[in-house]
Amino acid sequence: GQYVVYQGEVIYKNPMQLEVIESLTDYAVRSDQPILYVSEEHMRVNVVQHVRIESSYGPLKMELPEYDPDYYKNRDIYQAIVFCTNEEQALYEKEYERLLRFVRWDTVATDVLPLGCSKAAGIEYMIKHLGKDAKEVIAFGDHLNDIEMLSYVGHGVAMGNAQPEVKKVAKYITSDVDQDGIMMGLHQLGLISLKNTAV
Repeated sequence: GQYVVYQGEVIYKNPMQLEVIESLTDYAVRSDQPILYVSEEHMRVNVVQHVRIESSYGPLKMELPEYDPDYYKNRDIYQAIVFCTNEEQALYEKEYERLLRFVRWDTVATDVLPLGCSKAAGIEYMIKHLGKDAKEVIAFGDHLNDIEMLSYVGHGVAMGNAQPEVKKVAKYITSDVDQDGIMMGLHQLGLISLKNTAV
């Protein structure tokens, strides 16, 4: 939501302040909790290996982020992820209440965003740029950090593997992400035909 691109043109960007990232990194390191940095191109993590990173990313069937503890120092960072529990997150929220927003998506992982930012806010910048309305927008999601986005758009679609809280706010529910959930959801919305499509 902090980096919005349309047809190759950046229409909105809101990177985190370097001094805030440095402070957050110091806090996480002192707490023995890994932190991941997200730029417009890559994700990098400040530890070589950690069980919390593996438990969060393993089910997503994604490659684990590469190690680069200095990644945030020479480029724009739009989001961080701190691998902490809900109880540990409360301490971060108290420390950074006037600077950062924390949005949990896993039992040991939470997104860290500039205050006032979200996926829904990114969509709002896009639809304003296009002269559209949120009622016309379709969004797919499966984690807790997708709840605000799915609630904001006119056609929120929860993946079959989504958490119950996510399904509650969605207008539609499709199949699991690894069972052609996006394609099935687009079919459900009447945007594509599955006649000659192998599923």
